[in-house]
Amino acid sequence: MLNSTLEPSLYSRYTQYIRCRPRIVIDAYKLLPTWFLTNQLGQHGRGHHVAHSHCQCLPLARLVYCASVPLIDAEAKTMQQAKRKRVVLWKPTSDYCKTCRKRKIKCDGLRPYCQKCLRSGITCEGYSSWEVAFRDNHSDKALVRTTAEPQPEAMITAEAVHRAQMLAAFIQDRYPAHKESLGPYAPHTNESSLLHVCARVDINSPPLLLQAIDTICLAHLAGRSQESRTIYAASLSRGRLLATLRSAVLAYQPSRPLPIRGPRAPPSNAQSIMMAIVLMSITPSLPGESTQRQSTVHLQGMLQFLIKYGPSFLTGHPEVDTALIRQLQIQGNVLGIARRRSVEYQNPEWARVPRVFMQEDQAIYRETGYLASDNVTTSRWRQPTSVAAPSTVDRNLVRDLIVPTPKLLESADNFSKGHGPHSKHALDAMSSEIRRAHDVPAFSVEPSFRDAERLSHGPAVNCLNIDEFDTNIEEHVYLFIAPTIITEHYRFTSPKYSYPSMALRFASILTDCAILQVIRCGVERDGLAPDWAGVDGKEVERRARRIALQICQHVHYKSQRATLTAARFLRAYITAAKNLFESAEAEEELEWCKGCLVATSARITRLAMASNASSICPMTETYELMAEGCRYVRRGF
Repeated sequence: MLNSTLEPSLYSRYTQYIRCRPRIVIDAYKLLPTWFLTNQLGQHGRGHHVAHSHCQCLPLARLVYCASVPLIDAEAKTMQQAKRKRVVLWKPTSDYCKTCRKRKIKCDGLRPYCQKCLRSGITCEGYSSWEVAFRDNHSDKALVRTTAEPQPEAMITAEAVHRAQMLAAFIQDRYPAHKESLGPYAPHTNESSLLHVCARVDINSPPLLLQAIDTICLAHLAGRSQESRTIYAASLSRGRLLATLRSAVLAYQPSRPLPIRGPRAPPSNAQSIMMAIVLMSITPSLPGESTQRQSTVHLQGMLQFLIKYGPSFLTGHPEVDTALIRQLQIQGNVLGIARRRSVEYQNPEWARVPRVFMQEDQAIYRETGYLASDNVTTSRWRQPTSVAAPSTVDRNLVRDLIVPTPKLLESADNFSKGHGPHSKHALDAMSSEIRRAHDVPAFSVEPSFRDAERLSHGPAVNCLNIDEFDTNIEEHVYLFIAPTIITEHYRFTSPKYSYPSMALRFASILTDCAILQVIRCGVERDGLAPDWAGVDGKEVERRARRIALQICQHVHYKSQRATLTAARFLRAYITAAKNLFESAEAEEELEWCKGCLVATSARITRLAMASNASSICPMTETYELMAEGCRYVRRGF
């Protein structure tokens, strides 16, 4: 059967072939259970040259390999053929309740609950609610893609990351979240603090503002590290900031109207100048420098810039404008009191600038008596010629007492200047202003004290409450061993009420001292009676002494704040009371204030010697200047 030739050729008579049953399924040969491989090779003697090529593609070794593969187990093959793919003939739809869909049973679809579930005693979970979102038209999308300009990706540089980290560290150290500030409340809130606004709002900062942020952060870092290279970097940055600020002020030219209301405008040079000056006023001192910073000088420069150029720093950005207006209202008024000169904004654009009166301010002012409890609107102050007393419903001590104080001090100083008698017009004008200044404490301040004691004060602390005195606080030790003048001390329900309480009494003493100064000048220079202005000088003096004693009653509570800023504020308040008692020739009260100042100064020294202890509040130095205004000459009444 086998010829000598093993491969088909044109010269062989017979061609070898193998008849086999495949042991595995090969894709190319799975049509029949048996297959003659030689059927694909052509017949012998017909001269098909394809036979030789096919034999080369499928050599005999391949056929031997196919025959050597073991046969698949017959039982496993039978089970595999018997297993069929599962066909789902029914599927729960969205019209079925949730319970039937989970159980994979048919649902009757009755709403609001499936009756089939209720009959089965199963709680029906109800039906799913679907929200359909419509896709935009493809043509509209194509139009947007063709017309919109490609937006470049925002690149965050390493310098910006470092600046953000340093600013975050500065805010965390200076404004800890777990401590409630006993200092000036409004500048320390997140909404009105310029540092918080810079960290929270994308202002698209100009180079001047970025330089100011770098300076304040480097100064803070230098105070913490005490390293020479950091101190040098902070000093160099401060020099660059001063040079850049000077160039910006000299080159500034207002060129556009004020957008108080309207679309948001880009940051202006005036805004960056304003923000840079405010940040410079709170920049910490470098190690080795004097603790007396130049904050007051910077604030005076800010006021001069605003007086000349008006409110051009406002750009329509709500958060930035609010913070800047708050800084101007608070620091500008305090600086005006310290300078005893009112700030006159002659630019007509100032009439469009609203006074920012935040909701938290209103709540605090109501609790401390600044506002009447039922005061919902603010109206104009009554005319000086009116004989009617101010309405308690319309009480607003920020508007009626604190804001007019710089103008009153300036008028009193101008009235006291020179020699010789005054004109009748000057006497009438000053008399009208003095009566108005006297009516505010008489009809508004005194009722506010009663409201504050009822709303924001807790039980008073007396010397018998030994547990209320901390021996680690210098003022508490002095108050306990010297209970002769102050026998009861104020206690507040919240720390945020203490500062408005003392600030109100501070402004009241300044007002009374100005009234006494004008009365004495009229008696000495014009030979008038002590009541020539329609105000009793002795009554004003008694009221001022009573309010000064109330300031001393705050010492126990305010001294519990273990910060250098709060201690310096307290020293300024006690100094104001001491100056008043010295002018009134009250020896016992004067000696008590001197002893209390010694204790407060000792605590300030202790806090200043602590590590990383410094004060950056720009108003501490200004308050110390304000305390010198609580003096008068006790003659003529």
